[in-house]
Amino acid sequence: MLNFSDQGLCFVSHHPLKPGTTIIVRASGEICPSVSADNGCYLRTMGFVTIKWCKENHRQGRPIHEMGAAYLLSY
Repeated sequence: MLNFSDQGLCFVSHHPLKPGTTIIVRASGEICPSVSADNGCYLRTMGFVTIKWCKENHRQGRPIHEMGAAYLLSY
């Protein structure tokens, strides 16, 4: 995971997903050790998101896909 907000998140994957694809994501403190309850924004540990954008980058000579996704249901 790269970052998150109340509306969605940004993450990387070795597999690209097309915008409009709906997936379920699960996050943990191991993935986001810098997330704390006192930062004013709470990371959802599990939820459905819709991919909004996907772009390919390269890290260490390998393709990696950065994606932005919006939560489907609001609290």
